[in-house]
Amino acid sequence: MIPIRPPQSPIAEIHRLRALRKRKLEDKMFRRILTTAIVFGMAATAPPAMAQTVCGPRDHIVSKLDAQFMEQMIGGGLVTPTSVVEIWTSPDAGTWTMLVTNANGKSCVLTSGTDWRIREIVPETNDFSG
Repeated sequence: MIPIRPPQSPIAEIHRLRALRKRKLEDKMFRRILTTAIVFGMAATAPPAMAQTVCGPRDHIVSKLDAQFMEQMIGGGLVTPTSVVEIWTSPDAGTWTMLVTNANGKSCVLTSGTDWRIREIVPETNDFSG
């Protein structure tokens, strides 16, 4: 059953229609502001273009690291049963690259940077003869 409104005066009907139009306009403005906020929020949280991952066959990536940056592998380790992480550095240029390689030979550059330094490790002494 549809509720029937009691008849209103023409002025009251005009005020009701104006309020309805104002509410629709406010809803429309809210949706536009919300959409704009979402779009700009997504753009602000997107990774920078230079952060795109570089992947390829391991021998190709390694030859580029050697030819362009004169980097040599200084260490690495097993990440999962099918992937290895490697650290490549150039002592002369101070550059470094972290590379991950999976079992099928595909390598990806995880990250890279400059100003690589090697910290000298001082062995602990367990001298209890005090």
